[in-house]
Amino acid sequence: MKDVFTSGDIKAMDAHEIALHNNELELIRRAGSLVAQAICSHASRRRAVFFCGSGNNGADGVAAAATLAELGWETRVYAVRLGQGEAISRLYTQYRMKSGREVLPLPSNDGIPPYDVVVDALLGTGARFGLEGDYLRAARIINRLGESGRVVAVDLPTGVSADTGRAHENAVRADLTVCLSGFKPGVILYPGAEYAGEVLAYQVIPSPLLPSRRRYLFTRSDVHSLKRSRNTHKGDYGRLAILGGSMEMPGAALLSAEAALRSGAGTVTLLSDPETARVYAHRVREAMVRPVAAPHDMPALLQGKTALVMGPGLGDGPRVYELVAEGLSAGMPTLIDADGLNALARGGPEILLSASGPLVLTPHPKELSRLLDTELRTVVEDPLAAVEEAANRFRCTVLLKGAVTLIAGAESTLFSNRGCAGMAKGGSGDVLSGVIGGFLAHGAEPQYAAAAGAYLAGVAGEAAMARYGSTAMTPYHTVECLHKAYLPYES
Repeated sequence: MKDVFTSGDIKAMDAHEIALHNNELELIRRAGSLVAQAICSHASRRRAVFFCGSGNNGADGVAAAATLAELGWETRVYAVRLGQGEAISRLYTQYRMKSGREVLPLPSNDGIPPYDVVVDALLGTGARFGLEGDYLRAARIINRLGESGRVVAVDLPTGVSADTGRAHENAVRADLTVCLSGFKPGVILYPGAEYAGEVLAYQVIPSPLLPSRRRYLFTRSDVHSLKRSRNTHKGDYGRLAILGGSMEMPGAALLSAEAALRSGAGTVTLLSDPETARVYAHRVREAMVRPVAAPHDMPALLQGKTALVMGPGLGDGPRVYELVAEGLSAGMPTLIDADGLNALARGGPEILLSASGPLVLTPHPKELSRLLDTELRTVVEDPLAAVEEAANRFRCTVLLKGAVTLIAGAESTLFSNRGCAGMAKGGSGDVLSGVIGGFLAHGAEPQYAAAAGAYLAGVAGEAAMARYGSTAMTPYHTVECLHKAYLPYES
């Protein structure tokens, strides 16, 4: 997993390092060297113009320009505002000595000629959201020069929020973002990810002060092996129950069941109201079907099961909250999605605190806003804060769906950025519930099950889009392509 640090994390890490070693100038030079290294590896021509702010981000830019000048590059540095202090003064002197040029103020007109590389070192993680004055003008100049040159952003594009990914309408559009001291949420979350381009992350501080809540980008190498021993049977891979389906939405539970079976669950049993169960009996092949006549039937039906999924297509009838309450008392790993979450929001999500087994909640932003009793806008504008608040409040793993999936547990938050536009269709969440349920059934730890499930379902969705296109693909096509996501981990 790759480290992700918020603006608050970075501020604390830098302050601790400087207080401990009194090495601010050394850190800036190290950061500048890493930026220069990234530029050299991504540019064939050797002409670069830098736009630098007055803070640490601008200092990193000046240090990078000095390094490139020493390597023989033609460089020009424009400062929106000249930085203050001994460290930045020494950097200006170093740049002048190595390039033979002064650091220039931003010109009053837009007459800067084209360059091969255009470097955005205006504002870093410590900047408040928004653009105005000379910073706004500089961002517009960078975007104009980017039409003919390659734009490289230092740490994150100017105008993008480091923690939320919100982007100003004139935010810098980078081709490459060089993150210093790990990834920032703003270059992973949308719309910030669209402004960041390709992202490289380097560690500037060798042994940083780590935050109490760790955050990571979940990647291909984080998925555990799926290879099975030859001498096994279905009981070794768990028995999953899915409480879902209704006459109004019969397909949701079917998608979950199929996804769970294709995600390794030894057996899958669909639990539905008697009328829907009769329909399923004629449509389901590998899964078993059991009718649930009343909430008090649940304990007997869950005997011997190793995990439970509740919610896909369950409907909003008067018994749903009681059914969910019975499931929470079953003492097994449980995932709650869709109508299960809506029932909790109506009846009181505090019941989650009485669950006798580990929980995974998988809301989309609207469902999460209901659980937290807040406005949808609050979740959309700061999804990281919202999902972590929910994980802390309900003491469980919470997966927030979106173009980037966030998975918050007790001590850490994981980001998964796999998936595609073709998955933005009703039923994709039901597929995800089944995939995660399959992992829970055969014993995966809840946060890992949620993260691996989101990652692999995203890979399968990408494979489906490659075959059918984003318009024509359906959630079942994602189910069909799960094998393409899993096969690399079975060897």
